[in-house]
Amino acid sequence: MSSFDSVSGSGSDSESDSDSDSQPRCIDSSLCEIKKRTELLAKKKVVLELYSCFLSGWTYYPGDEERKLDKMIVVKLLEHLDTKDVDDRTYVQSLLLRIYIKFKYLREFILKQFNDVFNRFTFESIECHCITELLDIYYDIIKDYSAPLKTNEEQVLLKVLLPLHKPQSMPSYFSTLIYCIIEFLQSNPSLIQRYVTGFLRLWPKTAYDKETLFLTEIASILVIQNEEEVTKVLEPAFKQIAKCLSSQSAKIAEQTLNLWEDEDLLELMRENNEVIMPIIFPSLYFMKKMHLSQRIQELVSTVMKELLMMNRELFLSLTIEQIRAEQKKTEPSNPP
Repeated sequence: MSSFDSVSGSGSDSESDSDSDSQPRCIDSSLCEIKKRTELLAKKKVVLELYSCFLSGWTYYPGDEERKLDKMIVVKLLEHLDTKDVDDRTYVQSLLLRIYIKFKYLREFILKQFNDVFNRFTFESIECHCITELLDIYYDIIKDYSAPLKTNEEQVLLKVLLPLHKPQSMPSYFSTLIYCIIEFLQSNPSLIQRYVTGFLRLWPKTAYDKETLFLTEIASILVIQNEEEVTKVLEPAFKQIAKCLSSQSAKIAEQTLNLWEDEDLLELMRENNEVIMPIIFPSLYFMKKMHLSQRIQELVSTVMKELLMMNRELFLSLTIEQIRAEQKKTEPSNPP
């Protein structure tokens, strides 16, 4: 039995019998349980600290048998990482990262174990408390990726990180997830188009809290400093933004209008106004005429003024187009 097994509370019946013989019985079962848990936690902490000292110590050249043991330790650490105790998760997270850095021969195995956790969490809806910590480790790994990427490295973005937008609990780890994604795309902008295409397919239809986060993410992607690649996704991205402007949720509509407060995004719109304005103008025009919220009306007016300054001629042309479309709707149809 390994040290990690012992601190997990597993063991033979004979061991538990001998323990019970050598120790006085607890009259209060709840106190007895607390005592057992405290002892287990203390043992676990000792084992983790010993392993931490080992990682900080000498150079280690394992043979085949030792490598099997190392893999088992990684699996056990991942099991211990999935706990509600934040301090424990932080400690085990640091150990896993140090193992990844120190033992190159374990890196492929470690990533496979991470990806298995992500996939089971995403597609099998298992409960998992350590997604943020695993993403934190992945962030450090992603920073070391260099172009051109290997196929398996690309798959991290498209097959691991992208599907993590699906679970309803996504808001709980979103801030770490978006760090990983933006780091990935900034270093490898050639993947922006493929990523955004998949990302837009996952756009939530009725989960408004998630939709606000999706808006934050698409805005962050659009301001990545790579004009050639970002230009490729302007049309689909702003079509989705136009839909958000027309959202039944005032919260979504307001957050979408607030995108114009981002100076980097505003500059992108100025540079590409001929592409963007025809996409978003109908939604803005409709909001200006129909939305009841005073706050929304003020924001729409501000955005319309920005568009007017960007391209006055196009703005007037789009306005006339909307007026004619309205008139056409109100005209009585000709009798047969």
